[in-house]
Amino acid sequence: MILEDYPQDREAARALVKLLGKQPVHMQETELIDSLLNRFDLPREQLISIEVPKPILKESYRVALVMPFLAASLDPSPIKKRNQFVLDLYDGMKLAADTLSKMGIKLELLAYDNERSLKTTKKIVDFEELKSADLIVGPLFQEESVPLQEYALANQIN
Repeated sequence: MILEDYPQDREAARALVKLLGKQPVHMQETELIDSLLNRFDLPREQLISIEVPKPILKESYRVALVMPFLAASLDPSPIKKRNQFVLDLYDGMKLAADTLSKMGIKLELLAYDNERSLKTTKKIVDFEELKSADLIVGPLFQEESVPLQEYALANQIN
C-alpha cells in the first residue's frame, strides 16, 4: 500500500481516505479513516461523501423475516418454547404491522425459518421472492448473516 511506503505523505493519506469513504458505511474502516483524518488534519466533509438514497414511497412494503423459528420442533403445548424469544419477536412484528396498517402503512411480512443453520440460510437466499423484499430482518446470529448481507447489498435491499 502506498501509505506504508510513504507514511508521512499527506496526499497518499488523502487519497486513501477518499477511497475508503466511498465504501458502504457498514464496510468502512472507520478507525483507519479517523486516524488518518486526525493525523494529517484532513477535512472529513470534503473527502467522505455519505450518499443518502432518496426514500422510495410505495403502497406497501415487503419485510422478510429470517429467524430461527425452528418450526419442525414446535409443539402445541403451553410450555415455554426453546425459541420463545423469536416467537415473541415475530408476534411483536405482526402487532406492529397491524398498527401501521391502521395508520395507512401496509406491510407484508414474509417469514423464513433458517433453523439457525448457515446451510438453510444460503438456501433462503436462493428464493426468487426474496428479491422483492424491501427490508430483511435477521438472522439473529452473526455466522448466518453473511450470505444475507451480501445478498441485500447486491440487490439493494435494506
